[in-house]
Amino acid sequence: FRSFNLNLSKNLRYVTSELVELSIKRNVSSTKPIIPRLIHQTWSNKTTPKGWLATVQSVRTLNLEDFDYCLWTDEMMDSFMKEKYPQFYKNIFIKYRYKIQRVDTFRYFLMYHYGGIYIDMDIGCIRPLLHLIKALEDNQEKETVIACFPETKPLGVSNDFLISTKNHPLFSRMINKTLSFWNRNFILKYLTVMLSTGSMFLTIQTYIYPKNVRILQHDLYSGYSPSSFTWHTTGSTWHKTDGLILLFIYNKRRMILYLALGLIILWMLFCLKILSIKRISTIVQRLRKTFMDLKIYSQDRLIIREETCHTCTPKWSIRCLSSCSMWHSDGTFDIRPLLSAGRAVKTTPIIK
Repeated sequence: FRSFNLNLSKNLRYVTSELVELSIKRNVSSTKPIIPRLIHQTWSNKTTPKGWLATVQSVRTLNLEDFDYCLWTDEMMDSFMKEKYPQFYKNIFIKYRYKIQRVDTFRYFLMYHYGGIYIDMDIGCIRPLLHLIKALEDNQEKETVIACFPETKPLGVSNDFLISTKNHPLFSRMINKTLSFWNRNFILKYLTVMLSTGSMFLTIQTYIYPKNVRILQHDLYSGYSPSSFTWHTTGSTWHKTDGLILLFIYNKRRMILYLALGLIILWMLFCLKILSIKRISTIVQRLRKTFMDLKIYSQDRLIIREETCHTCTPKWSIRCLSSCSMWHSDGTFDIRPLLSAGRAVKTTPIIK
């Protein structure tokens, strides 16, 4: 995660609290405002949920004098996409598996078509957003288009707070190419949404096309810093069990890592113990085989002596062992075939 953020920061310019405060102190208005003074929010209908009344009210109250405000309902969203972008609506938009994918996509189209600010309803305002807009415009150099996305933890950017000029090339690229390319099923709902239209999708596109894009420093967005413009309440209404599980894994990642390492070590010790037992068993088997070979060798020597006796019958007997004293003196016998066969077999003498 850290390496990814470091690589991201090399290609993108950050909007810091120092930059904003410097712009406010200078109090120099941009001669040519390029970011439309328009705030967009989306919800299924015109009724604001009780849990978000405070956040929505803060957005409207602190920015009422400087911005126009528009709340887009599901019906308005559908009509806009069908009328303004019929091909995308027909081929991709209505075929999205989850509603949140259509909502995510719609905000990108709003930024491209109208520009301005998009802000989720679970985000409230602490300071007027005009100060942030002016800081972006005052430091635009010769750029005619600009977009700004908030830095989020643990990595990347978030798509719940977007600032952009109209017709930004990044959103054009997303609309004409990458949204259709990334429209895939990633098995889990959480992964499918995040990678096809959500924050991870926007992060990847920003990393690939960083031109004319600014990253809003986390302190200006988190709500925990005196310089923050926004504060947050409970949101992520589309998160289900899979998302909660993934978030739990991330939050408990160290504990899970240590537990996994402990299980791996225990498994390795268990395997070594099994191998040691097998190794001991192999040694015992080898010793037993050696002992049996020696026993067979001893028996085979007796059999050879009995088979080569001149005075006894060719078929050997126990009496031959104790009474016979006459043996071949012109050669010896090869006992290896007897050891391998495990039985008494008479072989040709090996002449010395």
